[in-house]
Amino acid sequence: PHNQFYGSIPEFLGSLLELKHINLYGYRLTGTIPIIVANLSKQEFLDIV
Repeated sequence: PHNQFYGSIPEFLGSLLELKHINLYGYRLTGTIPIIVANLSKQEFLDIV
């Protein structure tokens, strides 16, 4: 089961520089992907569908 997160993707994710995996599949998110997420140089996986 998924958490009940909804709304836009929080910009603070871009400040988590060691973050490697983001799985937001199944959440009720809206809006655009914050440009700051591009700062995640160690990111290996991003699932937002």
